[in-house]
Amino acid sequence: MIGKIAFLHTADVHVATFDALLAQSEVDIVHEVKADWLNEVTTNGLTPELMAVVSDHLRAAAAEAGAVVCTCSSLGPVVEQLGLANVFRVDEPLMRAGAQHGAVLLVMCLESTRLSSGRLLERAFLESGRPADYRALVCDEAWYYFERGEPDEFGRSIAASVREDMAEYDQTGCVVLAQASMAAAEVHLQDIGIPVYSSPALAVEAALKIVSELSGR
Repeated sequence: MIGKIAFLHTADVHVATFDALLAQSEVDIVHEVKADWLNEVTTNGLTPELMAVVSDHLRAAAAEAGAVVCTCSSLGPVVEQLGLANVFRVDEPLMRAGAQHGAVLLVMCLESTRLSSGRLLERAFLESGRPADYRALVCDEAWYYFERGEPDEFGRSIAASVREDMAEYDQTGCVVLAQASMAAAEVHLQDIGIPVYSSPALAVEAALKIVSELSGR
């Protein structure tokens, strides 16, 4: 084993996704699922109390693992506030990929992620030297299927909203699926003729790079 990657999730569905992506790797994998934190942040926002609890958890994980990935976009600001080199938001590599294009369609399913995801994309644009050029699309009706554990219908609903938006705005450079769970929509958007980015595979690539560099490989 070359090291350890720890994941902080707010939904059980992410465990299988990241296990599959790391199946051929030489790393130990640790998953923590805190579904109640998502319920809290979507209901009450990122309160100081929740930020403190999440921060303590991430600090402890960072002391034990080579890389720590927070897969919940709504908790992303906590990661940024910590500023730990080996702890990152699942959507950071995603936003860097999207910022290589203009006219980005930033898609999300929870209003609680809008500000956090938008700011992260804007920062990625700034770092790339490109002007921030994106519009946000909130597919809140799709979340019903996620909560019911119907990933295919979840993906189809997101894809339908993306297609409807693109029919109105024909100058779209790429689609960025802001939440890790939204990778389910990729298979339903393969024919739209522009890049579609989701976060899981890009985040795994970034985490493996961190762990590999720490191990000297």
